[in-house]
Amino acid sequence: MKILKNLLMLALIFGLGAFLNPMDRKIKKINKRLTGLVKNLKGTQIEFKNFKKTQIEFKNQIEDNKQNIKENKNNNQYNIDNLTTEIESEMAILYANITVAQEKIEENNGNIKETQDKVNSNMAILNENITDVQDNIKANTEIIDNILNTPTAPANTSFLYVCGYQDTVSSAGVVITYDKTMINYNNLGSNGLDIATGQFTSPVEGVYIITYSMMNDAGYNENTVDVYIRLNGNYITESVVLSLYSGSSGRVYENFGKDLTIYLNKGETLDLYWEQGNGYLYHITLCVTLAREVNGTSPATLMDLSTDEEVDIEDIIKNQNKTK
Repeated sequence: MKILKNLLMLALIFGLGAFLNPMDRKIKKINKRLTGLVKNLKGTQIEFKNFKKTQIEFKNQIEDNKQNIKENKNNNQYNIDNLTTEIESEMAILYANITVAQEKIEENNGNIKETQDKVNSNMAILNENITDVQDNIKANTEIIDNILNTPTAPANTSFLYVCGYQDTVSSAGVVITYDKTMINYNNLGSNGLDIATGQFTSPVEGVYIITYSMMNDAGYNENTVDVYIRLNGNYITESVVLSLYSGSSGRVYENFGKDLTIYLNKGETLDLYWEQGNGYLYHITLCVTLAREVNGTSPATLMDLSTDEEVDIEDIIKNQNKTK
């Protein structure tokens, strides 16, 4: 009985083993598949974590970009505001400069008009002076023609008429020389005027009339033009002629000159000397006329050519020696 029981137990064990072997294989296969699924699941979890990390980094980058865009926007707005302020400031300065320039233009226009008025006035004066000079030239020409057509003077009467002409002198501090002789009429054998040196040498003792004139091209802020007759190299103070333009701008042309009556011993010298001044001198004439020869046979008195009164020769010599 006991043996039968043992046999039954063995049969049961073998029967269960035969039944359980296929199931065990299936379970192992399932476990193996489950192990693969778990492994895949772990890989998926890792990928998900990496994706999550990437998502977070991307989100942070987006936030950084937003912040940068915001800062750039603020910076751009700041730059635009500064640029606008600078442009407005420069425009204000430009408008101010334009206003100043317009005021200066208006002021210059006023100065130009004032200068033009002065030029017109000076031109009118110049035209009057030219007319006067032309009239004097015409009158002198008539006188010269009359002299030239006058019969020869008596042998015992000395006469001398000489004029030198210079077109232009450009600087002061010089004796004025001459381009040509305008008239040379005398019976003394020499007219006394050396146009190359500008010096007149008295051929005879006597009373002479010295006439000199010129035109000055004077500008504002220039020195006074002083021209003298010199006797033996010394200034004759009373002979000075002056020209000065006192305007604030521009230039002016002025004719000026003088007549001078002077006593000369034979061999004394005269010249026309430009002492100082700027600009130019034009159309310069120096004329010397022997008014009366003085010698042992001449009368003791002469007629003053400006007043037609008789004057004493000794008084003329005395007064002139004071000048020398």
